[in-house]
This record gives sequence, structure tokens and C-alpha cells, in this order.
Amino acid sequence: LWLIGIGLAYAVTGTLNMADLAARLPDVYGNRALTAAVIFVFVGLAIKMALFPLHAWLPGAYAEAPSAVSTFLSATSTKVAIYTFLRFAFGIFGAALVFERMPITDIGLLLACLAMLIGSALACFQTDLKYLLAWSSVAQIGYIVAGFSLATSDGLTAAYLHIINHAVIKGALFAAAGILLLRFGSTRLSELAGLG
Repeated sequence: LWLIGIGLAYAVTGTLNMADLAARLPDVYGNRALTAAVIFVFVGLAIKMALFPLHAWLPGAYAEAPSAVSTFLSATSTKVAIYTFLRFAFGIFGAALVFERMPITDIGLLLACLAMLIGSALACFQTDLKYLLAWSSVAQIGYIVAGFSLATSDGLTAAYLHIINHAVIKGALFAAAGILLLRFGSTRLSELAGLG
């Protein structure tokens, strides 16, 4: 989807160079093809960043993958999509178009709050450590999206900081889950009871 958005931006401006796009787009802010481009980019990258309710792929992918893959995925996959969205929103389309002319702020904050609440609630009911960590990641993506949806320097600072925090910490937690799986043969919480 986000590649369709890039194609629409090309159709409007005649270029794919990021600097040229950033320079030419303010002249066509009222163009409906550009509005569609922003929507396609946002929805496509929201799927890749696993923003609720477009998160269906994440719990299974993180929990069922081999431990080394889970560690790598949890540390990188959603964060790259978030960074890509931020580059498009602030570097190419411009904050005035994305956050002022379009309702991305309101939609982003709503979905972020839902992700925080539902992701955390579902994490509480998991019986497997890897699924618990995966659902927690859905909630953490919500925190990051809430930060950048504010479209303020403090919100962006918090979002970037949490991207780094989440990448390091969640990668380490999935690595620890892999070690537990290797040592005890399971990541089911009932079988890890009393481990501490």
C-alpha cells in the first residue's frame, strides 16, 4: 500500500527524489492524489509497524518464529516502519500536510490509545512468555505512535527515545526467552513457575 502512495506522489510531482518531493509537494497540497498518497503511505506503514487494529501479523510472527528470528524481528521490524513513516511525514510530505491538513493526529492518538489498552490487556492473559512479549510489543507501538502523533518536539523526542528503548529491551527479552526455551524446553509460564 505504501508503495502505491509513493507512486501517487510521483504522479503528482514527477520525481522520486526525496529532496525534490519535499520541495515540490507544498505547491500541490490541495491535490486529491496527494491526499490519497498520504493515506496509502500511512496505512501501508501502519500495517508494517503493527499499529492496532492492523497488528494481526505481529503476535504469531514474534511468538512462533525461532528464537533468533524473534529477537531480530522484535528489535527491528516495526521500528524500521515507524522511522520510515516519520521520514515521510516530516521530511517529504511535511508536518503541515500530515498533521494539520489531515486528521492523522486524531487517528494516530485514537489508535495508539487502543493499542496501549488492548495490547496490555491481552498481554496479561497470555500463558506463553513469547506471546506475552509479542502482545506487549503491540502496546509499546501504541506508546511510540502516541508520541509522534502529538506532532510536537517533545512528542517526537519521546517517540525516538522509545524506539531505541523498545528495540534494545524487547530484543533482549526475546533473547532471554530463547535461552529459557533452550534450557527448559518451553516458554509456557506454567512450566517456568518458580524459576526465579
